[in-house]
Amino acid sequence: MNSANLLQRERKTLFFLSMFIGLLFISRSLDNDIWFLLSHGRYVVQYGWPTTDPLSMHEGLDFVMQQWLSAVIFWKSYVIGGESGPIAVVYVVSTAIICAYYHLLRLISQGNRNIAIAVTAFVMVFVCPLFMVTRPQIFSLLIFILTVYLLEKSTQHISWQRYLAFFLLSALLINLHAAMWPLMAILVVPYLVEKIVRLDKKGYFLHQIETGWRSYALLLCLILCAGFLNPYGIDAMTYTSHSYGVKLINTMVTEMHPVTFDNILGKIAFALMGFLIILFTKEKFSLHLVLISFGMMILALSANRSLGLFMTLGLIPVAYYFRHWQGMPEADTKNIKINKRFCVIMMILILGTYGYGLYQSKVSLLHSLEQVPLLIKATIFFITLLTAIIELRYGRIKRVRSLPIRLLILGTVILTMTSLTSLLKSTKPADPIAKQAVEYILANDSRPDIVIWTGYAPGDYAEFRGLRPYIDPRAEVFLEVNNHQKDILQEYYDLISAAISYQEFLSRYDFDYLLTEKGDLLYTYLNEDPNYELVLEYEGKSFGQDSGVRLYKPITK
Repeated sequence: MNSANLLQRERKTLFFLSMFIGLLFISRSLDNDIWFLLSHGRYVVQYGWPTTDPLSMHEGLDFVMQQWLSAVIFWKSYVIGGESGPIAVVYVVSTAIICAYYHLLRLISQGNRNIAIAVTAFVMVFVCPLFMVTRPQIFSLLIFILTVYLLEKSTQHISWQRYLAFFLLSALLINLHAAMWPLMAILVVPYLVEKIVRLDKKGYFLHQIETGWRSYALLLCLILCAGFLNPYGIDAMTYTSHSYGVKLINTMVTEMHPVTFDNILGKIAFALMGFLIILFTKEKFSLHLVLISFGMMILALSANRSLGLFMTLGLIPVAYYFRHWQGMPEADTKNIKINKRFCVIMMILILGTYGYGLYQSKVSLLHSLEQVPLLIKATIFFITLLTAIIELRYGRIKRVRSLPIRLLILGTVILTMTSLTSLLKSTKPADPIAKQAVEYILANDSRPDIVIWTGYAPGDYAEFRGLRPYIDPRAEVFLEVNNHQKDILQEYYDLISAAISYQEFLSRYDFDYLLTEKGDLLYTYLNEDPNYELVLEYEGKSFGQDSGVRLYKPITK
């Protein structure tokens, strides 16, 4: 193989690998919701599926564990790998999402590999750091991408193998993330609409679907039937209808707030929406692609948490619009003139930047290297040294006649690889802010089923460690429409908004401890209340922000 062909193959390989750049930006910290998910998974493994809430202090709350299979997967990974286990699951599923998305875009772009890779790389740089977290949403996103891929493959005919695939995906989704299950059926609707609607008399949209409407009707029936294959039956299938769109949840939970221009993410989302609308005015698209895209826009505008769906499924028309793009023309590799002075200056700047960065992080880098066994460090060192010698003597660097430039190139490559090793080091996720208080309680109180007041966010870690908190981040569990007992979420909101006095609230319950966080009403008031004793106080991080915790205990008279 001549050098020109080899260089072209190397470029294609690097271009393909660019799709996975987003993986480098995935957070290696556990999401706050992971603690109740781990508690759910542990409970299912030990006792089976619960029908009443097994975690909070409230007795007899009717309960649907709508994420039970995701919880079991996270729990099993936690048992195997500790806190790194669930993060490893995120990386594996994220890789599968990138591959599935690439194949979907290649299908949408009519086989254009270049545009499929380019759009996938662009989208995943945003999606991976923002939405690839230790939550069931990673499983549902993968299933939705696979669903649209199968629908695109079935525009001419739906084979029985694909019917079976849709059935299995529906059964998986209802158990992995029941709250998102209805969206799978909704994704079929644009294809059905394009087939049966004949109102587009002026031909604003393309109508290329040949699959009969009866096939899509049968497909919807199969998805519905598969939905019954879960431990909770119709309650899991209808979970969304009485758990989302609740005004109180939309007010309290940040991720349920609508997208606005107030933050950079909102600005990016609106810019992408505007870009899509411009594309729709410049090219004729299939009706089902337009409907899917606008549907994802509506979801994103209604809640921040749906931006991941918009940035993936909502942007697939971009691949169709640029389907004829073939990338940059191949360069003539035989006669390339190199500005040596420019190369030297740029490499010195790169070396200086890397050197400063490594110097700034030398403590954490050295600490990470200390954790690596000596044999592995020695092996890596000798492989690197051998590679450098071979490259200098026989590789492409040999073609550069200037020895200083060759050494600068080699040094730049080595420092680049060294900087990337920080992505591979073993990092300990940030401790939940409630950890120190919970450990204090467990170390100083041996009573079973300790009842503790916590705010909304810290409650799930208390549950994970075996305490019984007042509330936790599972907002919908504490709605009366779901638990059929009491509207606990409204009571909690009344307390934090001072609609009821804290004395009246505390008189309703017999708490063993009260774990309060800076900014909570009880954090300040209990410090002045003679009926409560401050037993622990410390500073910490909550959602990346400085915060503090005060742990109180009622004074027994």
